[in-house]
Amino acid sequence: ARHTLGHREEQGAAMLDQGGGHLLLTFSTACALLTLPSTILLIRSHLNAWERPELQLRVVRIVLMVPIYALDSWLSLLQNGSLMAELVRECYEAFVIYNFVLYLAEYLGGSATISQILSQKAPVCHLWPLRLCLPQWPMGRRYLRLCRRGALQYVVVRLTISAIGCAWELTEYALTSRLGFPMPRYQKGEYKSAYPYLSAVNACSQGWAIYCLVMFFRAVRVELAPIRPLLKFGLIKAVVFLTFWQSLGIELLMPWLSSRAPGSERQAAATLKATLICFEMLIASLVLPFAFPASDYAPAAAP
Repeated sequence: ARHTLGHREEQGAAMLDQGGGHLLLTFSTACALLTLPSTILLIRSHLNAWERPELQLRVVRIVLMVPIYALDSWLSLLQNGSLMAELVRECYEAFVIYNFVLYLAEYLGGSATISQILSQKAPVCHLWPLRLCLPQWPMGRRYLRLCRRGALQYVVVRLTISAIGCAWELTEYALTSRLGFPMPRYQKGEYKSAYPYLSAVNACSQGWAIYCLVMFFRAVRVELAPIRPLLKFGLIKAVVFLTFWQSLGIELLMPWLSSRAPGSERQAAATLKATLICFEMLIASLVLPFAFPASDYAPAAAP
């Protein structure tokens, strides 16, 4: 009788989990679909006012990150956490950062013009506590080079880590599934694999990229004022960088927040991450028209 009661409790929990999963899937599907109207309208407004194609092409690529992130998270939710879907999103993260750095450089007139602007600026002090251990960056061409390389190094690191993760996943599948050779899975919590160590490298690379973008903004915020850079910086950081730390936090807190069996914690964490990202991309799609309006690129708005 006790065994029967326990079996019924397990069946009830499974039915509850299944119902909750359908509810989360419906909610995530709605959020992902609702990111499309504002994104499409924003891209259409840029195409109708194609005044500065060298800038607006970058903007379109950046704007597309919102529906791409939402679609990727929705597909991940369908597959209960897909590493390949996560790798695709990570590659597009690198592409967005690359285009954002080029966008800022092209708006200000290119490397030569920016170097001239920076050479006339007062030295910019490092933020605390890095000012205690880093030398002051000389203004001018070298300052621009340090900021640009610091931001773009994340593109190289992100793509390299994604390639390693993809190769590890394929190798693990080939050795374990085909040859029967045990190999640690490329996933969070598996400390015998490269995942946690590459995640630490990625976190350090992200932090340095953010810092370099902040240092660049502090130096040229007056010149960037016509395009309201704070909202643009904030949106890029929230979508690209904060989602990473959110995912990491969920993975760390899931063992304490979940009452499930340990084997299902990874699936629960993946479901929660995907649902949150779909909802957050809906919010981001509503902010995009204010961060990247087509009116910024009218002839009168040129620097």
